[in-house]
Amino acid sequence: MTASINFSLSVNMWAKTISFLAPEQQLIASQVSKLWKNASQVPLCRLALMQSISNLQLGQRCTFVKQEPQLIEYLVNLEFNEVLDPYHKSKGEFLARIIESKFESGVSNAMNYLRSLSEENRKLIKSLGFRCLPDPNLDFTEEQVGEILSLCPNLKSLTLSGSSITGECLAVISEKNQLEKLCLVNCRNLNEGFLNDFFQKAAHLKELDLSKTNITGECLANILKENQLEKLCLERCKNLEEQFLAEFFQKAICLKEVNLSFSNTTGEGLAHIPHHQNQLEKLCLKYCENLQEGFLKIFFSKAAHLKEVDLSFSNTTGEGLAHIPHHQNQLEKLYLNSCEKLDEQFFAVALQKVVHLRDLKLKQSFITGECLAFISEENQLEELELYSFRNLKEEFLTTFFSKVFHLKKLDLSGTNITGECLAHLPERNQLESLDVGRCKNLNENFLKVFFLKAAHLRKVEFYGPNSNTTGEGLAHLPERNQLEILDLHYCRNLNENFLKAIFLKAAHLREVNLCGSNTTGAGLAQIPEKNRLEILNLNVCDSLNENFLKVFFLKAAYLRKVEFDSSNTTGEGLAQIPEKNRLENLDLKRCQSLDEVYLAQFFSLKAAHLRIVDLSQTNTTGEGLSRIPENNRLEHLVLEYCRSLAEAHLAQFFSLKAAHLRIVNLYGSNTTGEGLSHIPENNRLKIVLLEECETLNMRLLDRIPKKILKLW
Repeated sequence: MTASINFSLSVNMWAKTISFLAPEQQLIASQVSKLWKNASQVPLCRLALMQSISNLQLGQRCTFVKQEPQLIEYLVNLEFNEVLDPYHKSKGEFLARIIESKFESGVSNAMNYLRSLSEENRKLIKSLGFRCLPDPNLDFTEEQVGEILSLCPNLKSLTLSGSSITGECLAVISEKNQLEKLCLVNCRNLNEGFLNDFFQKAAHLKELDLSKTNITGECLANILKENQLEKLCLERCKNLEEQFLAEFFQKAICLKEVNLSFSNTTGEGLAHIPHHQNQLEKLCLKYCENLQEGFLKIFFSKAAHLKEVDLSFSNTTGEGLAHIPHHQNQLEKLYLNSCEKLDEQFFAVALQKVVHLRDLKLKQSFITGECLAFISEENQLEELELYSFRNLKEEFLTTFFSKVFHLKKLDLSGTNITGECLAHLPERNQLESLDVGRCKNLNENFLKVFFLKAAHLRKVEFYGPNSNTTGEGLAHLPERNQLEILDLHYCRNLNENFLKAIFLKAAHLREVNLCGSNTTGAGLAQIPEKNRLEILNLNVCDSLNENFLKVFFLKAAYLRKVEFDSSNTTGEGLAQIPEKNRLENLDLKRCQSLDEVYLAQFFSLKAAHLRIVDLSQTNTTGEGLSRIPENNRLEHLVLEYCRSLAEAHLAQFFSLKAAHLRIVNLYGSNTTGEGLSHIPENNRLKIVLLEECETLNMRLLDRIPKKILKLW
């Protein structure tokens, strides 16, 4: 039964349909029929094509622009009404992206193209971004940047990362400039005198990024008192002088976001931000090793609007943070990863104040966790990461967890917990994600108490060779659980009886990772008939029992991806998957026990949706693969280091079954090329890997390059 097409639809409706396609597909569609061609001429469709080209990745866009110069010129000269393209926004973005594409072929190409545009079109350009390189052909001169600013009077955003300019071009910018965003990342030759002149005229500037530059901050000190700056990034600026930062921050009354990460700041400049006019919402001081708590105390005492702070890998003790206003702060996100000098007493004071905190990260910390016990009873905490907490004492976590009613995500991986703290989570907890991977002291009795209360849990991770879980605690999940993702990879102490109890309740499970575990598959076989499992990882499982796998795969109708890398499977279980399965990705690499009979059963009837198959380093002859139906969808085939391939089977496959194949990897295999040479002329192959194939027949290969895009 074929799908019917409603040819009575209006041309505008056909145009809307085409507008969802990629640029190349839109062009092809316009050539299919007169109806499509008429639709493609509708302004809506032309605008959609323009937007689609603008949204291409830079590399793809550059290729498209080179291949379709006449189309680009045609689109550039089109005019759209205000209803279709308000304020000519889409056309302006299109023009900017074309100029940026031209730049990839050289500065002169970009400049010549910009000059060729009409004055009306140049006025539409609002944003330009260039990644310059230490090559005269891929970097602008001061004069060229000045010309860009002159030719594009309505430019609001300019990025010149990696340029060698000094800033002289900016110093002579028009007083009437509209620049709102300037990015000069990694511009190492900036002259602050020129920047000083620029900032005197930057009345509309809202975002400034001077990361990885040599500035001291003197230029910022002279910014207009009535400035509109909201976002400042000085990451990796190693020459900053606090006196200049102090002068700047006194004027930064609109500032909402500051990034001084990896800089030499002490915090003195920040301390000068006005008290009652401080609007700062986000502060990043990662890897700042010279911070002085005296200055941080002054700053945080004025930080009433702060919502996000990142002090990770800094030398902070937390003393400054403890001075954040008690009832007035808005702090929601706090990151203190790897802060070796963090003092629990100071941090305890801070935690009592930040009642709006939702996300707290303390990864690789050296504290005991005593401070956590002081968190406010009114806390709103939803996410907590305590990864590799080296000195953690569980009794403090016990008190802490009894207070957190809103917690949704918890990472305790690599800690020494037994699970006692988890048992104290409130009965009506909201926990959705738990990571206790690499925890080697877990006590199943405590885990049982916890999992009985884990009705909302969607993701559980017990991974790692150090994990001692048997699955007993997890088996106590409520019958009506919400579990979707279960990670038990490299858990070598799993008990199949407990796994059976778990999988019997796994109605919502979508992803299971048992890689490197000791499972036989007995537990997995108990999954309900109406399961929704989509991804299964059984890599490096050397104890699999095909009888259990047969029972499981009979119920695996929704499975999309299966990995058996380096396992002991023969393929017998896999062959039992329903004919109407959804399997798209199959990984059998390094499976040394595969049986072609079972592979033939699978490929002949069960591989309708398969797109990726990896049989690398196996004993396959290709016989099973050759049984795949002619109307298969296989796109990517990997037979790397397969030393037992039979050309007759490969010939049968490539001659009739490789219609959609795009990538074939035969690297290091024993192929002669005979099988591959039978591929039809109208194939879709783009890449064939044949390196290290010692038995290749070069005369056979002479027939192949004509049919494919690349032969490696």
